[in-house]
Amino acid sequence: MRLTVIVDDSMGNGVHGLSIYVEHDDRYMLFGTGPSPRILEDAAGRLDIDLDMNDFAVISHEHIAHSGGVYALPVYTRVYLPSGYPDSLVRKYREHGLIPAIVKDYIEPLTGIWITRPFYGPPSEIALVIRHEKGLVVFTGCGHMGVQALIRDIVSRIGGPVYAVIGGLHLSGAPEPVVRRYIDLFADMVDIIAPLHCSGAAGDYIKKRYPDKYIGLAAGETIEI
Repeated sequence: MRLTVIVDDSMGNGVHGLSIYVEHDDRYMLFGTGPSPRILEDAAGRLDIDLDMNDFAVISHEHIAHSGGVYALPVYTRVYLPSGYPDSLVRKYREHGLIPAIVKDYIEPLTGIWITRPFYGPPSEIALVIRHEKGLVVFTGCGHMGVQALIRDIVSRIGGPVYAVIGGLHLSGAPEPVVRRYIDLFADMVDIIAPLHCSGAAGDYIKKRYPDKYIGLAAGETIEI
């Protein structure tokens, strides 16, 4: 599995958003679109990523940091959205030529690739899950629902183990004791944690407390897992 972080808060210049390009078994998926079409297009261009090469896109939730770049996607792109997503935005996506697909429960759009049921954070949020030879790889937008709860639900519905959690952990600005407690709740449930976007000081704590589990990622970086 090959992952490229197209957009992340680490880009600087006030960018607050997340977009990850995922390549797995000749399948191509975009998780999040960042905050604007221009940012997504420019960043993808610099990374030589063709946004036409998508089997589908997933927008974890309606916040602009994850959904604002959707209009950079080519027409006929299937875009998975959680139930409860604003009707006005769904209509605009259709008018743009996209194919919105509302997720109400776990679905498996491709073999070994799932989108979770919506979890109410607020707002409603979905996650992307991919079967890897070492276990499940879970992509979170912000993780408003709590990553521990998310992992437990995924294992109960799909089966485990969970190999990696990659994405936002919703800890920006959180006090250190809160960061420690939050990470400790799920760290022993996974082998790899790659905090991005809204994770705040989580990366520093994971690197110090769980160095074997930590993967540091930033915009423009590509890894194989």
